[in-house]
Amino acid sequence: LKAEANAWKSQYAQNLHRQAKEELDRISQWLHEMNRNLKREVNDLDDVRSAVNYLESLRDKEANLDAEFGPVEERYALLSKYDVQVPKEETDVVTDLRYSWKK
Repeated sequence: LKAEANAWKSQYAQNLHRQAKEELDRISQWLHEMNRNLKREVNDLDDVRSAVNYLESLRDKEANLDAEFGPVEERYALLSKYDVQVPKEETDVVTDLRYSWKK
């Protein structure tokens, strides 16, 4: 019974880590893409329209960011609490999420 509980715990931790990693990758990709698009040089009216569209998208998403960052941070905190091995790079990205957003 103890072995079965440990196997279940291990599988649950793997699934939780996979879900957290997918969400983290999605958020990181979005932040990187928005950052790259907003740093583009504005040369003509089409570039201005594009920049305004990205800014509108950011403004719309800003209200929901806590709802997106929170669950990812909570999943990684849960993994850490139960000593599940997570690559340091992932932990660093989670720690820097809010800083990356404000930057």
